[in-house]
Amino acid sequence: MAIDAGDLTLDSVLVPEGYTAFLPQALDIQFGVPGMDFAALGDEFMKTDFTTSTGDSRMAGQQEAAKLFPGGILKVDFPKVSAESSVYNIEVSGEMEGRVDTQKDYRVNASIVARDYDKTIAAVQELAKSNPDLNNASFGLMMIKGFAKADPDGAQRWDVAVASDGSVSVNGQQIKGPDAPATDEAALSDEVAPLDETAPSDQTKP
Repeated sequence: MAIDAGDLTLDSVLVPEGYTAFLPQALDIQFGVPGMDFAALGDEFMKTDFTTSTGDSRMAGQQEAAKLFPGGILKVDFPKVSAESSVYNIEVSGEMEGRVDTQKDYRVNASIVARDYDKTIAAVQELAKSNPDLNNASFGLMMIKGFAKADPDGAQRWDVAVASDGSVSVNGQQIKGPDAPATDEAALSDEVAPLDETAPSDQTKP
């Protein structure tokens, strides 16, 4: 699927005059979800009993999702997602893959390219003169630039990798380690709290 729009005009009375330069003048969104098995989904859907309880319906929905995505794997490709205005030009490409039955077991590989990045920082700094709250945004943009590598044309690039264990790396440098192993909260809640030996017993209560 692709959405390509150029020469956009998004002026609105809801957007302060100083911020109109940040409205995109061109958008290009390309993405796809390969490997979906609609035939298997249709077969599973025809087996669904809509008179059953909510729990059974939820289980049926999970089974249908598993049929639509073979092996329970959802993959999204985004070869190009870009936005451009007079003060920024950013493009993102990559892929995301994860299981449909959990929100944690996923991985992402993406490249983010920003052209005229210094112009973007300067534009935010100019706005910060009238809105001091944007000083943090300006500082954040400069920090992010520190992780970038320069392309031959001068653009700033961040190759971002999020592994299934939760670790994150940017341009080959790990900035976040793996997530801690999940704890069994149910087991912890079932533990009996220790008795307070200093508390008065029924025999000593007045």
